[in-house]
Formats: sequence, structure tokens, C-alpha cells
Amino acid sequence: MVVVGSPAATEGLDALRRETESMGANAVIGIDLDYSEISGGGKSMLILVATGTAVKVTRD
Repeated sequence: MVVVGSPAATEGLDALRRETESMGANAVIGIDLDYSEISGGGKSMLILVATGTAVKVTRD
């Protein structure tokens, strides 16, 4: 389980924020944090993927 507030989750959410801003959006909805473990040769690596839908919120 990925713990929100952990360095991996924070880095993933920061990357998601940067990508959102580069698209001209100002919010993300439906955020999902998924992780996978890849191992081999006695070593392992955790991969975190942060996804969501970028939206532009406006006030009427």
C-alpha cells in the first residue's frame, strides 16, 4: 500500500500537478495511486503511477 504523505506518493502527486499545470488545467479529479514491484537478480524496485483527470475549474 502506498501511504499518502510518503516520499513516493508526494513525488508522484507533484509530477501529476506539474503535468496538469502544463496542460492549462488547475485541478485534478479522480486521483489514483497504483504501485507495482519489479524484482529480479535479488533486487527489487517499486514503481508508483499517479493518474487523474485534469480539469479547469472556473467560477461563474
